[in-house]
Amino acid sequence: GIPNPATSNFTIETWVYSTNTGGVRSIIRRTGFYNLYINGGNLSAELWPSGTTAWNVYNTTAAIPVNQWTHIAMTWDGVTLMLYVNGTSAPYSSGAGTVGGTENFNIGSSTIYGQPFVGNMDEVRIWNTARTKLEIQNNMNLPLVGNEAGFVGLLHFDDASGTIAADSAAIGGNNS
Repeated sequence: GIPNPATSNFTIETWVYSTNTGGVRSIIRRTGFYNLYINGGNLSAELWPSGTTAWNVYNTTAAIPVNQWTHIAMTWDGVTLMLYVNGTSAPYSSGAGTVGGTENFNIGSSTIYGQPFVGNMDEVRIWNTARTKLEIQNNMNLPLVGNEAGFVGLLHFDDASGTIAADSAAIGGNNS
């Protein structure tokens, strides 16, 4: 299933082509667990590492450009969160607090807060391992099939219908 930071390591990565980076723009979100998003034009993340309302926010100065494909990734090894833009580490400042609420796995918005991503996404990849910087760099431009070790979700977004994103790994219909 979809990783839970309180019990498992994970990596979330995707390609984004944003046409509006103003405000808060959720990219991949599961409130109560994690959130990878754009905040005021820069990559940010949120993490609930303990499975409670204890929450950490991570704000980078790594700009997500408008009208340009950009690869972003977030890794969690049970202790340290890492953020990457185009395979380069994105240093962050962090803060902590408590934020309640939970929601299912969402791509492009939050069912609780809205905050829609504006633009296109491609190759959403969810791993149950904390990928290294080198693994991210070596694979971000490669087409993967979904049977690689550690995959729990792979959405290519290349279905001909334009309305269904087939999962090439294991997320399937269970998005909770």
